[in-house]
Amino acid sequence: MKAIYGLLILIPIVAGCGEAENSLKTFPATGTILVKGKPEAGINVQFVNKDGSNSIENILPTGNTDAEGKFVVSTFKTGDGLPVGDYAVTLRWIRQTPSSEQKATKDRIPGFDPPADVFGGKFNNPDTTPYSVTITEGDNTLEVINVK
Repeated sequence: MKAIYGLLILIPIVAGCGEAENSLKTFPATGTILVKGKPEAGINVQFVNKDGSNSIENILPTGNTDAEGKFVVSTFKTGDGLPVGDYAVTLRWIRQTPSSEQKATKDRIPGFDPPADVFGGKFNNPDTTPYSVTITEGDNTLEVINVK
């Protein structure tokens, strides 16, 4: 009898282990970022839901551009897209560039400038970025963003 009680206790514990289901359905989204008409790799693209639901669900859909300027949006797993909604699109482009004249400090490695946003933070704020998208059910191919 004790063995049966032991099994009954273990069943909910084992059933509770595993991957949780996402509470929000996501839809695939891809896009392209150009800088002065040319593709650039390494631009971080983030999507902030304009109705504030990102903070409620603790999500921040994101993508990174490849050498052709293309990105695929991921929220819960790679390439899954993002939930339906209206989003502000923020951009950050961090590159480390060699600097032969920089001296070492306790916070920096000699020969490299500290990472900085190539865009100077201009597109980093969801309240002021000029870029936005609407995600609908199904596959979403987003309009090309050309940063000038």
